[in-house]
Amino acid sequence: MAQLMLGLAPFLLVTLAVWSVIMTTPITRRALLHREPFSLARWDFLDILLAVGLYFTCNALVFLVASGWLLLTDSIASGELATMKPPETMTALFVLAPIATLLAVLTSTFAIKWRTGQSLSHLGWSLKRFPRDARLALAATFLTLPLVYFIQAFITSLPGMQYEHPTMKILEGAKSPGTWFAIGFTVIIVAPISEEFFFRSIIQGWIEKMVQRLHRQGSDQLPTDDPSPAAAGEAGIFDNGDPPAGPSPIKMSWLHRMAPIFLTSFLFSAAHWNHGGGWVALLFFSFSLGFLYHKTHRLLPCILLHMALNTVSLVAFYLVMHYRPHEMAS
Repeated sequence: MAQLMLGLAPFLLVTLAVWSVIMTTPITRRALLHREPFSLARWDFLDILLAVGLYFTCNALVFLVASGWLLLTDSIASGELATMKPPETMTALFVLAPIATLLAVLTSTFAIKWRTGQSLSHLGWSLKRFPRDARLALAATFLTLPLVYFIQAFITSLPGMQYEHPTMKILEGAKSPGTWFAIGFTVIIVAPISEEFFFRSIIQGWIEKMVQRLHRQGSDQLPTDDPSPAAAGEAGIFDNGDPPAGPSPIKMSWLHRMAPIFLTSFLFSAAHWNHGGGWVALLFFSFSLGFLYHKTHRLLPCILLHMALNTVSLVAFYLVMHYRPHEMAS
């Protein structure tokens, strides 16, 4: 472990330097990554509760349907579902769970769209700049993943900070290819889509609005009239083809702009508390995701970066489990 960290040190120092420049450079024409124009969210805390309620409702409905379809009522009541049912039944449940999650994302999106009158683009759902978003996600992958795995390797080497993941425990005993496929679909596709929507679009977007509201109350500053791209990115005037559907942000200090990212990242990390010491690395990873959303206000680059991390982690786990099983025991 020490030799690995020492070998990665030069590369990690370079990536840290790049991140430092990107995050601290003022928004000017010379900034490495401009903050693109956007409009503040109209949704409020009630919409966050609505999204959470729809998530649990969709999962409960799908689970009830599955219970009747698979005749699992008696086993569920006795608490012996995982031990009594054949692999095919468990695979079916693993398939139905991500369907419920995607249904929750879909219903939450249109419920908030209906309540606020904002477009799908305002909620982060946009493919208008797919090539740029793909390039951003690729660059962020090379700048973020080495640091995430370095932090995870260091933290989990400390006493009492071993990495744990509920999905990994299930896969350790999984012999059915269908189970691997179902869990892989959930981890690589569904989890990034749902988590980025709920944390980045809904929660971070709402915190951005609240920070702006508090800042406006103590300032007479108005949105800038400077038509330059840099000024537009700083002021946040929405310019992606959709009409503005919320107040334009005002100029704020770096700390105020980063506050929604930090707060959302702590919530994201807390939501993964059952990953053992992995929550520390996920905290930094969430900073990266939040920063991408802060700069673009589109979910696609965040989702692609999240997919990259989950794909690499799942493939690495598969290779270790099948070709170096002695490391699993240690």
